[in-house]
Amino acid sequence: MLLFSVMTGTGLALANDDKASAHDRFTEVDSEIQAVKQEVLEINEEILLLEEQLLYPHGQQLLVFLSLSSNSPVNVSSVSLELDGKTVSRHVYTKSEKAALQEGGIHRLYTGRLLEGAHVVDVSLSGMSPDGQQFQRRQSVRIVKGSDRKVMELNIAAGNNGSEPEVTIHEW
Repeated sequence: MLLFSVMTGTGLALANDDKASAHDRFTEVDSEIQAVKQEVLEINEEILLLEEQLLYPHGQQLLVFLSLSSNSPVNVSSVSLELDGKTVSRHVYTKSEKAALQEGGIHRLYTGRLLEGAHVVDVSLSGMSPDGQQFQRRQSVRIVKGSDRKVMELNIAAGNNGSEPEVTIHEW
């Protein structure tokens, strides 16, 4: 009986050591997995940056952003962007995207290539005006693309008469 107790006690001690060792090994493997995940995320970020540079070289890049003026009561439903008569971007806003715009968010509407020279940018908007009326607004602007990348912001604000919103185009 004494021999059995000693052997059982030794077996329990070995089992507890195995559990502690297995837990330590699990923790070590989990740390290694997390490190590999982080490395993969960093590599993915580098690949995305390289892909963007390849597809849209800095000197040929056009970026178009859409924003609402602060405290603007305008509710944008959708937007369409054309470059030289070709539709390059369309977006229908979800409820959460509309809320983000209302709170000062900026939407990247378009990133693409644009060669140097004169171009026509057409913007079509639809939504709800401050007085509760549906609106559709189309605005065109001529731009000149130089050798550097061009950044544009389409800022939407309530119009002076309260019904039609105004679109201001800022170029950088």
